[in-house]
Amino acid sequence: NSEAVVDPAPHLSPADRTQLRGFLERLEHVCKQARECKIPLLFDAEQSHRQPAIDYLAREMSCRFNRPEGMGAQPVVYNTFQMYLQGKHDDMQREIQLASEGGYVMAAKVVRGAYMQSETDATDAAYDSAVELLLRQISRNRSAAVVIATHNRLVILAHPGWKIASPGRYAESWSTAGAVNGSDVWCGEWTPRLEDGEEDVCQ
Repeated sequence: NSEAVVDPAPHLSPADRTQLRGFLERLEHVCKQARECKIPLLFDAEQSHRQPAIDYLAREMSCRFNRPEGMGAQPVVYNTFQMYLQGKHDDMQREIQLASEGGYVMAAKVVRGAYMQSETDATDAAYDSAVELLLRQISRNRSAAVVIATHNRLVILAHPGWKIASPGRYAESWSTAGAVNGSDVWCGEWTPRLEDGEEDVCQ
């Protein structure tokens, strides 16, 4: 469970701060182009020791480009959460809270893990819990968005609560192209299961 890198500048040398500002400017340009082209950007560190920096970059760009009033048809920036890593559920809750406080959408691509050879029951449980958390957040106030990423289409079909219908803005499911029976990418909108008294704000 990593601490949030809110502002790395105080810990950097003047030269590194200059490099960071330049990188953020270039990344902002990429995000602007993605928004104009209606293409989402999925941030992914692959190596876990790089994840705090990726979280910071994704958070900075999400704050600028995932605001409901300016993001267009869908969120632009998605951060990746590899649920085989310990503490990722807490990290996700932290990012949702920061997004709620900051007034932007925390968009997440949820995966089990990069290049995993096998999946454990604990990883499956963490993955399912993360998806449910994000979908519930979407149904409540749309302060989150999710790409349910999997190599196995059956994962989606096995969870009737993750109901996939027509294409939508806040919930999509993606299968790795060609990973299962030549399957390609598919997407859809989630229809939330609401508790008694909850209002469906997605309608």
